[in-house]
Order: sequence, then structure tokens, then C-alpha cells
Amino acid sequence: MKLFDLFQPILDLGRDEDSPRGPVRALHSGNIGDVIYSLPTAFSLGATHFILNICSDPAFAGRVMTRDAALKVAPLLLGQGGIRRVSVIQTQIPFEYADPRTIGVDLVLDAFRVTCADPHSHLIHRHALPFGIRVDGSKRWLQSEPCRESDLPEGIRSPYIVVSLTKRWRRWDDAYYASLLRDVPPENLIFVGVEEDLIHKTQIPGAFLKPADFTQLARILTGAALFIGNPSFPYALAESLKVPRLIELPEWINVAPLDASGLALHLHSETALRTRIFDALDLQPPEIVTLKAQIELLDSQIKTLEAENHSLLSLHSRIEGLESLNRQLQETVTHRTAEGEELAHRVDQLEREFESPGYLFKCLFRKAMLSNRLSASLHVSLSHNPTLRRIWRSVGQV
Repeated sequence: MKLFDLFQPILDLGRDEDSPRGPVRALHSGNIGDVIYSLPTAFSLGATHFILNICSDPAFAGRVMTRDAALKVAPLLLGQGGIRRVSVIQTQIPFEYADPRTIGVDLVLDAFRVTCADPHSHLIHRHALPFGIRVDGSKRWLQSEPCRESDLPEGIRSPYIVVSLTKRWRRWDDAYYASLLRDVPPENLIFVGVEEDLIHKTQIPGAFLKPADFTQLARILTGAALFIGNPSFPYALAESLKVPRLIELPEWINVAPLDASGLALHLHSETALRTRIFDALDLQPPEIVTLKAQIELLDSQIKTLEAENHSLLSLHSRIEGLESLNRQLQETVTHRTAEGEELAHRVDQLEREFESPGYLFKCLFRKAMLSNRLSASLHVSLSHNPTLRRIWRSVGQV
């Protein structure tokens, strides 16, 4: 049984190129995020014709490949790697257990659902495992044209951030994002998804976009400064394009950032994440602006205190000089006081002597004796006059 014998393509883009080997057909039944993670395996195995199978079995494998999703992703796949043809069929049959030869394909990429023992392995590696190959998810594996101005919602300007928050695979509630994205200008914020995802942005201002197709979404992501979201198709696309990204990872995971350009939200503080968000927009978080203003104020106050401290040091030096001068003055005063006391004592002594009888007469005779002006006759008189002789002796004691 050949698929195309039973199921006519709903959409058939491109054509098979003539090759001695012939086309290499790869089949995938979704989800569309899984399709993106399967591409490195398809490229490595030389797939040239990619077949998208519309199939929904959410109860069994959690898989939903809708017609709308398949038609939107098909143009994005055409031209990626060696893919020259993309077809969309609708069978509503999962093919992970099928033998590729019986359905007319070369690669059944759905095989990852039944051949991987560890459900927590990254989807990019789970797709490669059934074929015994290794793929490198650290490098960009999807290409896109640059973003066009017409791709962006009205009022959005660059740089901008793309946010995708779906109902599934969540760790944080919406209030977490309201806090994380507070003060982000709404003209720099785009929410992408379907209408039911609108409920996850009600507390956050910004534009909402439902892409016309996924080539438009790829262009928007290519031009984004940052992607923020949980595991979903937009995240798979951001991972394949290596857009800088902040990812909410639930406790049960099978995807995660594959290189340093992506970060897991729960491994970083809100302050660090907000710094990264505002850096992407060439802005600063208001709390950082406030903190810098406070730091500048503190620097100014420190400089003022340093100047005042310098003045105080100078004043202290002057005080020390004055204290030294004061000590000198005190020593001088003490010395002068001693001299004054000695002088006062001498004055008292002189006053007592002055008040004694014969003091003036003693002084006159002493002065005459010291100046050697006493005449010889006086000496003679003294020698013969007992009274004068007594006075003379008394003068000699002054």
C-alpha cells in the first residue's frame, strides 16, 4: 500500500528533483513542534520529500496535527536543508509502528514515539535515535528570511520581544510573567499564538498576533531581540533559529535550550532575568535606574563627607596647635606667677624694711660707702664717735 494511492495530497509544494537515487521520502504525523525537532535527523538522512500526515490521537500519544497547522508549516519546510517537496495528507492514522517500505516512504519519523526508552530525552535526539545517528542541536538548523515591517503588528517597533504562553507544559502562573515583564514598553512586546492563548497576557500590555502562516512567524522570530515562552511550537521554532530565549521548563521535560543563547527561567533570579530582558531592548529596568540614582546620591554624599572630614582634619590640626600654644601660655603664666610671687615677697620685705626706723639713713650711708665717696675725715670721726660707729655698723647690714 502506497500512501499516495489511498490519500491524495491536500497540499503539494515543490517537486521531486531527478536523481539516480530518487527522492528520499520522510513522514511525520505531528505535533508540529515535533516536526521542527525532527528536521536535523531528516537533513542528516538526506530527506528530499517531507510528508505531513494530519492525525490526532491525543489520548494515546498526546499528538494533534491539525489541518490548519499542517498547511501553515508546509511552506516553512520547503527549501530547508535538502527538502525540495512538501506534501500534506490526511489519514488520521499514526504510523510509528509501520514498516516504511509498506507505505511507500523511506523514513517514518514518528518512530521516536516507540523506540526511545527515556521519555525525558530531548526531542531532537529522540528523533535521531531510531536511525542510529547523532545530531547537533547546538547549531541553527532552520533558515528564514529577515522580518518585514508588514509582518509586525501595528504600533510595534524594534527592538522587540516575542512571548508565547500556552496552556500546556507550564511551571509558572500568569502572575509570574506579569511581574517579570512589568514596565516593558508595550510597543516592544508581541504575544503570538491562537486566540485561546490570549488569556495568558491579560495582565501584560502588548500586541497580540496570530500569524497568517509559520513563515511569517519565523521571520518575526528572526528579527526578535528575545523570545520568552514555554515548550510549544513557537519555542521549537525559536530554538531552531537560535533566537536568544528565556524558557519556562516544567518539571517533566523533553525539550530544553541546546546552547548558551537560551536560559531556563527557573534557574535564574527575577532580577537577572529582568536585566537580560531590558538589555535586549537597550533599556534599563526602573529598579536599576532607581538603584543607580541612589548610588550616585551616595557617591555625592561620600564626597561631601570626605570634604567635611578633610576640613575636620584641618580643624583638628589647628586645635592641636592651639592646645600646644595654650600649654606654652600656661607654662609662661606659671613661671610668671612664680616670679610675681617672689617679687611680691620681696616687695613685702622691702616695705617692712622701709617702715623700720633709720631705714633712710641706712640707705644713704650704704650708697655713700658703695660709691667710695666717704671722706677720710668721716672715717676719723667714726673711729672717735661711738654713736656714729654704731650707725655705721648698722648700715653695713643693709
